Amino acid sequence: MLELMPLLVARSVDLKTQSSNLAPFRLPTWLVGPMMGLAPKLAKSFRVLIDSHSNMEELRSTCRDVLTEARRINVSLPRLEAASSLF
Repeated sequence: MLELMPLLVARSVDLKTQSSNLAPFRLPTWLVGPMMGLAPKLAKSFRVLIDSHSNMEELRSTCRDVLTEARRINVSLPRLEAASSLF
């Protein structure tokens, strides 16, 4: 997520108004990983959310669109670029 911040800024997204929404993305991965594993077991609504976002073609399309936009406005996204062969 942090890699995408420059793209959001370049697109004039006001991140200050979104700070509470972005807070989970600032947590360390060693904490988020186990939480993401437990969440579907503890909250049925979280499981529904995950299942509704598991369409692989939709995920690939989103990644392609983000990378296309980054290239268009000349923002470097090296990790997404490196993974581009997957989508």
